[in-house]
Amino acid sequence: MTNNPSEEYLKKIQADFVDKLNNYMNVRVKMEPIQIKAWTCALANHRYEDIKAIWKDFMLEVQPGYLPPIKSVMDMILRNDVRQREIFSNKKRVIEERQLETRPEEFSRFIKELQISLTKLKAGEYNMGNHYNHMADTMDGLDIKDGAREHRSLAKKWIAENPETIEKEAYSDDVCPI
Repeated sequence: MTNNPSEEYLKKIQADFVDKLNNYMNVRVKMEPIQIKAWTCALANHRYEDIKAIWKDFMLEVQPGYLPPIKSVMDMILRNDVRQREIFSNKKRVIEERQLETRPEEFSRFIKELQISLTKLKAGEYNMGNHYNHMADTMDGLDIKDGAREHRSLAKKWIAENPETIEKEAYSDDVCPI
């Protein structure tokens, strides 16, 4: 998203998207100047590539004489942005995994820590939150930042969803020093 789009960018957005939309709509209804301005400003808050990526799908929703709300375009741009971030994240994860595979000693360490954590999980020494945090620490040590961040997020989510397990472990007789 851009904060203050330039006059040139506004004109480009209006010419490439809003005017074409207005011409398509012109069968029965023509957009008012205030609507043209609102659509131009709303779209100009997003990158040109993001708008272009969803525009064909949006135009399928448009019927002559019916102008969908601006929000429907914004929602489509947001969904596309989330989808693009997921694709980028997955590609980045694959690259990190390949890099780990090219460093056998670190891969070996990763597998060893995974086995330790899973053994503690099976033995009841760890819950899933502990397991995720253990693996996040391991990934930090191996410079796999995205994987570590993801595992810390999973740990927080698990802990939030299972507070009774955390309380029970924190106050059990064998843990409490009193």
